[in-house]
Amino acid sequence: MNATMTSKNTMCIFVTILALTMTPALAWAQYKIYIPPKVYTPPKVSIPRPAPRPKISIPKQPKVKQSQAKQPKQKSPRKVPKEKVQKTNRRKQSQDAKRERKQQKQERQAQQHQQKLQQNELKQQRKQQQEQEKPQRKQEKSGKRQLKQDKQKHSSPQPAARSGQTEPQGRVTPLRAGGHAIDTPSGNHYEFSREGKLSGFSKGGTEATFRRDGSFKTVKANGMQIEHGAAGVRTVQSSIPGGGRLVGTGPGRGFIETPMTRGGHAYVVRTCVAGGRVSAAVYRPYFYRGVVYYRYMPGFFFAPRFYAWAYYPWSNPVMFSWGWFGAPWYGFYGPYFAPFAAYPPTPRYG
Repeated sequence: MNATMTSKNTMCIFVTILALTMTPALAWAQYKIYIPPKVYTPPKVSIPRPAPRPKISIPKQPKVKQSQAKQPKQKSPRKVPKEKVQKTNRRKQSQDAKRERKQQKQERQAQQHQQKLQQNELKQQRKQQQEQEKPQRKQEKSGKRQLKQDKQKHSSPQPAARSGQTEPQGRVTPLRAGGHAIDTPSGNHYEFSREGKLSGFSKGGTEATFRRDGSFKTVKANGMQIEHGAAGVRTVQSSIPGGGRLVGTGPGRGFIETPMTRGGHAYVVRTCVAGGRVSAAVYRPYFYRGVVYYRYMPGFFFAPRFYAWAYYPWSNPVMFSWGWFGAPWYGFYGPYFAPFAAYPPTPRYG
């Protein structure tokens, strides 16, 4: 019994193994081997052709005259958008403006041409008049020259200067510094140096002084004074209300001066301009031999103790020696660097 049972079990196991191994092989064979299916071919059937259609003759219609012909339908006008209408209006306006400008230009050119023609005509007329008046002017000039010559002959001339010019006629008065002055009947005042050269002139409120070479030195007129320096520097002074003055020393340079009083003393405030910068300073005027000088006044002072070192720096002599006294080179160059043995107090230097 046991043997039969074991044989049956082995057979079952063998069959299951075969089934498991053969199923994938069969599936692979079905996939690889293509078996075409059977195609159904229907039998041939003869289809009859349709019969041809009979021809139908259509009678021709008689031609219709143009008068009897129908009129074509009138097409309705297309609607134009507003933007296009605005563009066309703008174009028309720009064209009209251009035309007006052209017309104006043409009119201006015509006017300018007419003006030029008129000016040319006036110039020609003036030239003709000048040419006609030339002989008359020559006669007048010659007559004036003759009159001057006659006056010079009959009048007694003043002593001439070395420059070759005749001095004006008038009352002559000597000057203390040398030279002489002449006062003319018309109110002119001339001053001449010892060499006979003009050194000054005045009339009314105007005054002028000259150098030996004949160039201007100072000019005063209408509250303004101009001074020409020897180096070519020119200063212009003019008075301003309040007792001040405006002084210009060159292009972009000068100052404004105004008087002021502080503690019973007279001062002068100057606002200076130089190189585009503005600064202010205070001066105190004083006279020396008839000339006005200005002393600068600082803005503040220190206590007197701060300046005591300048008057009394030390009371006893001070001994001094250099630090390189023991250097090897000092033996030869020492005399050039030898200081004094002692420095006495400040009064000895005064």
